[in-house]
Amino acid sequence: MVKRSSTSSWVVSIIMMSTVLLAGSVGGSVFETDKRLHITNLHQINDDLYAACEKITIDGAIEGDLLGAASSIVINGHVFGSANIFAQDVRHSGRVDRTLRAFGMDIEVGGFVGRALLAGGLHIEIGPAAVIEQGVNLWGQSISVSGTIRGNASTLEADTIIIDGTFEGDVSLKAKQIRIKAATVITGNLTYETIDTSGIEISDGAIIEGETVWVPCCGTESSDDEGDDFTSDFLLSSSKLLAAFLFGIIIVAIFRRHALESFRQLRDRFSVSLASGFLALLGFAFSLMVLAVSLVLMVVGLIVSTTDSAAIGVAALVFSILMLPITSFTAVSGGIIFYAGKIVMAFLIGYWLVRIFKTKPIELGKWQLLVGLIILTIIFAVPVIGFFVYLLAAIAGAGAIVLSIRQNRSHPEAPSSKLPQPKEQP
Repeated sequence: MVKRSSTSSWVVSIIMMSTVLLAGSVGGSVFETDKRLHITNLHQINDDLYAACEKITIDGAIEGDLLGAASSIVINGHVFGSANIFAQDVRHSGRVDRTLRAFGMDIEVGGFVGRALLAGGLHIEIGPAAVIEQGVNLWGQSISVSGTIRGNASTLEADTIIIDGTFEGDVSLKAKQIRIKAATVITGNLTYETIDTSGIEISDGAIIEGETVWVPCCGTESSDDEGDDFTSDFLLSSSKLLAAFLFGIIIVAIFRRHALESFRQLRDRFSVSLASGFLALLGFAFSLMVLAVSLVLMVVGLIVSTTDSAAIGVAALVFSILMLPITSFTAVSGGIIFYAGKIVMAFLIGYWLVRIFKTKPIELGKWQLLVGLIILTIIFAVPVIGFFVYLLAAIAGAGAIVLSIRQNRSHPEAPSSKLPQPKEQP
């Protein structure tokens, strides 16, 4: 059951990201890509803030919306609009006048949210000082709520849910284990879904003014499997994103000339890159078929060479010995190229996003890579559509890499001093 909630959160993320991209053309917005961004309590931004940094700290005021992507994001100040956050660690103890959307590993909310809170992560904690005016929608592995949640309806889905706060409305809980402590006050109805009624513990002193309704899960084995889906999917997606980010940084550092040419081929000749990628895909598939045939012929050759048809067996062995190194190298190289294809696409998406706000973005910025990978990861998680987008990104990016290899072979390598050098945005 939890898996459906994780899919919902990804869909909401896509909608939110699309809204941000459409709104990005509005003049006056502020885009920051510093390594560390700190809006002190002496500063005020009079419009929307878009930031992709290693760490973002907001102690001052943002009169518009906040879109942040970072390793750590801390909000101690005032966001007059909505806050949309993608980070490993999220800490909010300030004030967000509209909706707060947070996606990360560890999320801690101890401030004010004027509308709804939408959060997805491994560990989510709503502290005792938190006030959420229009309900919460939370997905995670563990959720703890000690603050005040207003609004008519709230939904929480996790493996473990602990409630020690106030819900001024109806509450829907879905978890393996639910614990409602003595200080809890629920003024509406409580609907909870567990494997059986022993999955919930309601302490003496807890106040539930409405009805308490239990909804059984679809079975112990299925519930256990689905209960682990969010955690495993989230960890897997996060690990893939981190691995792709590190791979991209390493590739740029070692093969910057090839990486830069691949990026430019994809940016300037997208249709040609896509066509080249399809041709490369056919060659990759053919090499895999020949590799499989070579392995079969090796086994057959070993068997037949001990019989009366030794000549046929020897011929099969010779063919397989000749083809195995070639096809193995081609298969491995092709796999690496197609994996790197999405890295090139992520660079391009981040570049396009930055170009909305800056006239001359750098071509291989690491934070542009991070933003591009986050967007691709969100889209890839969408059923069916995500699969085709993944294929398109990998094929087009691989085609750009093939074109860059051909281009660099046709022209002598330029001295490294003439190549554009990486630098951070001021």
